[in-house]
Amino acid sequence: GYFARVWKRDDAGRWRIALDTISPLPAGARPLTAELLRAEEHYAARQWTEAVAIYQQYVRQAPDNAFAWHRLGTIQIQQGRYPDAIGNLEQAIRVGSGVPADFYNLACAYAMAGSTDKALDNVERAIQAGLRRRQQYESDSDLANLRESPRFKALMQQLE
Repeated sequence: GYFARVWKRDDAGRWRIALDTISPLPAGARPLTAELLRAEEHYAARQWTEAVAIYQQYVRQAPDNAFAWHRLGTIQIQQGRYPDAIGNLEQAIRVGSGVPADFYNLACAYAMAGSTDKALDNVERAIQAGLRRRQQYESDSDLANLRESPRFKALMQQLE
């Protein structure tokens, strides 16, 4: 798919993702339903609690929807619920074969949870899947604890 990410500085001057979109949906994904569109409105407004409730209900009814699992996981990263985020992003990969954003966000969740090796595994998977913008990896605060790793540096060298 095509990915667009909008970054914005927060009050402390740190870069944060303000908007993360994927269009068109990866092959095999279904168009967004009215329920998912409602969830997307909450997602775009950063109303995490409301969005999580809709996505959780949706995946109970449609457990093979990778997009919904991915969104649920990315919201849980924002909420600091890293084990939940990891489980949901891994489910997105299982049911949807994994798009670069799945691996990238899974790397972020693992990094924030302090699982450096698993985070680096998923940085590598994201790169292999086509997410090759070095600046993104080097500027995302979620990946900050990986940057001094020799393995991270070697992965970034592939992107020059």
